[in-house]
Amino acid sequence: MKVLVWVHGFQARYAGPYFAKEAKRQGFEVRVIGSITNPSEMLATFREYKPDFVFCFVINLAFKKYYDVIKRTGTKLIFWYPDMTDSIRNRTWQSLEDIADVLIFSQLETAQRYKNLAPIVLWMPQYFDHVFCSENGQLPMRLNTNEYIYDLCFIGSCDMLRSEWLDELEKKYKCFFARDGIKYHREIRGQKMTKIYAQSKIAINIQRKLYTNTGPYVVSNRIYNAIGSGAFFLNHPVQHLDLVFKEGVDCVSYNDTLDDLLLKIDYYLKHGMLRERIALQGQQNVLQHHTLNTRIKEYWQVMQAIHENRMNELSIGEHNKWVRT
Repeated sequence: MKVLVWVHGFQARYAGPYFAKEAKRQGFEVRVIGSITNPSEMLATFREYKPDFVFCFVINLAFKKYYDVIKRTGTKLIFWYPDMTDSIRNRTWQSLEDIADVLIFSQLETAQRYKNLAPIVLWMPQYFDHVFCSENGQLPMRLNTNEYIYDLCFIGSCDMLRSEWLDELEKKYKCFFARDGIKYHREIRGQKMTKIYAQSKIAINIQRKLYTNTGPYVVSNRIYNAIGSGAFFLNHPVQHLDLVFKEGVDCVSYNDTLDDLLLKIDYYLKHGMLRERIALQGQQNVLQHHTLNTRIKEYWQVMQAIHENRMNELSIGEHNKWVRT
């Protein structure tokens, strides 16, 4: 079974190249093409390689004619999408109805909302790329006393609500806040990101105002990165979080108010043994079940089943978190 991975580009911020690299490492037959600025290059590779599947990270109405070319050959087209959706993205997805053979969403709410847009729509949670985030095969030591230790950290984009809360937290705690504007991509990634999480007693998440009151299992990849790096993670409420993480076992939630966030921070800064026990349990959960290594195996399991026309035979185990919606 041959798979062509179509990615946006090869910069560090793009998931596609790491996806393809891990698939190759596991012995799957894969080629990767990053050609968002020159899709004709993708078509040339596609026609020469003759894949069974195109696993596509490039999702844009402007590329519809290229999707049509792929489909006319009988090749299966898969769209993978990790994020939440707003009104603009919603219009894009509705306009792409019946284009893909398979849609894979990391948000359960999104998979449910778009369940009629393709013959097969799957919910498969995101992951922690522990290889990309390791140095010489090792994740950093947790709370290394030879280096500076933070009370709190936050890494990600900031809207007004997040910025206001982070400003308040900086007045009270030792913080590392890597704030990234919504329109700019200066995220901290890889080993540097993992080290910051490992050196922070608590990693926090604040729901962006645009996405408050969201549906079932809508989470940022921040939860996998922070917990996988070894941090204790304090998250805003998530519906059906227990599909992947157990409250009070793998992580802890607050009630989406600044007052409760402050109360939880103070409590877990004071109760270090409990905090670190939860941090370790959460990390073990992520490293066992929610790494890119594991997810690649699941993606290929799905594609192999489709390729062999036996989708109905696939079983869903306790930690095989994809479902046919």
